[in-house]
Amino acid sequence: MNTLLRLLKYTGILFLMLIHTANDAYTQTYGVKENWLVGINAGINSFYGDLSIYDTDPIKKLTQESGPGIGVSVGKQLSRVFMLNLGYYNGQMKGSNDAFQMYFTNKFSELSLLAEINISGIIFPNSYSPFGIYAIGGIGSFQSHAIKRQITGDALLEEVHIGFFNTESNSSSIVLKAGVGLKYKLNEKWSANANATYMSSGSDLIDAQIGSTGINDYYSIIGLGLSYSINSKRTYRNYTLPCEVKYNTSKRRNKGVYQACIPFN
Repeated sequence: MNTLLRLLKYTGILFLMLIHTANDAYTQTYGVKENWLVGINAGINSFYGDLSIYDTDPIKKLTQESGPGIGVSVGKQLSRVFMLNLGYYNGQMKGSNDAFQMYFTNKFSELSLLAEINISGIIFPNSYSPFGIYAIGGIGSFQSHAIKRQITGDALLEEVHIGFFNTESNSSSIVLKAGVGLKYKLNEKWSANANATYMSSGSDLIDAQIGSTGINDYYSIIGLGLSYSINSKRTYRNYTLPCEVKYNTSKRRNKGVYQACIPFN
């Protein structure tokens, strides 16, 4: 878990640098009614904590210490490279530790406010591709219901409820989120995405077990999703495209800017 701490720390620093770069390089923003997105996503949630034993084995982590989840989101594209996203996610986690003779299950829900930085748009400001790489960072809160049982005999050992916006010691529901993602524009309205995010929690009770390390529990989500764009509008670095976008290989030069679109007739 120390590796996760370092990863979250340096990812956060990099994300702040990207925000600074994006604000300096891209000051043009979209109107209030432009470029809204609604989305749905499904993911696999993996647990890292006192009862996890497969932190360095990705296959067993996914098969034995993970559970499914599904979520919805609403987003607003503020500029070509900057987006805010409000999401709700519902999922499950599980884990088992033979040394402690314990296993747990957890059902949780999460609210999050995330910022997305389009890395591809920063690196290639005057070109367009349906593929995009983006960085994710933000804050959230979760509620969870964790049940811990004895492996032998299945006796109930402890049951822990954590509510939204709880700030008590060892059971804070506040999480910091960081990750990366890929997007692909299917057409002018629909996009597919894949992402991986790590959540640094303020709770050591996601698995209903307080450990002796003093390090809180973590979880990650690897997800796939679809999003639908409402009243979409696109720009190239201070230049607004005068045409709707068709996603094909055709390009034309206009005022020194390559546009990956053809005006509809």
